[in-house]
Amino acid sequence: CPIEFPIVLRDSLEVLMLNDNQLECVPQSLCRLHNLTELYLSNNLGIRELPAELGQLSNLWQLDIENLNINNIPQAVRNEGTVLL
Repeated sequence: CPIEFPIVLRDSLEVLMLNDNQLECVPQSLCRLHNLTELYLSNNLGIRELPAELGQLSNLWQLDIENLNINNIPQAVRNEGTVLL
């Protein structure tokens, strides 16, 4: 992925909104943003996979992946997600 987040943001960035940016992938450097609590990726139809390293972001409690066709979400995670009626 051609996008890289600077190391200076590692300990300070808490909320990142990347919705509607025509992204093709999730930048690997995003997984080094240790204080990230909210990540919004919705409506980036080119994103098909999430890096496994996202699971290491212990402060991340909000992950918005609405309207994405993610292929590598574990079934246990899918089962815990919101049910749309």
